[in-house]
Amino acid sequence: MLKNKRTIRDLTELQGRIYLYFPNSIIRDQFITDAAEEGVTYGDGVSLTEREPDSIMALNVNMTVNFVGFAGRMHFIQPSSESEIRSNPLIRVDYGRYAAGDEYYILEYRMVKQQYLLSDIDFR
Repeated sequence: MLKNKRTIRDLTELQGRIYLYFPNSIIRDQFITDAAEEGVTYGDGVSLTEREPDSIMALNVNMTVNFVGFAGRMHFIQPSSESEIRSNPLIRVDYGRYAAGDEYYILEYRMVKQQYLLSDIDFR
């Protein structure tokens, strides 16, 4: 257990659009528990315990989450353009690493032959 446990609210203070990645059902269940403790709901007020989150979810500054559609998932894998990256960066958080206190919880992309790739992602 961390001395100063990281909170979901702390993530809402990051500058950009926050996407949470849950690498497995154990981490997703941990997020549901943490979200319930902090009062996180879906945008329509439904508790996360009533509607199972997906492997990638968007976290909003008002402590709500929403599902990420096809376009959002594509953006998760490959940002649209350099200007979009600078103006409203997409911040990809591996929730398992974040909750465990890992310093490297933000998933980075790297440029390879004009493409952005994410490492450490298993979309099974």
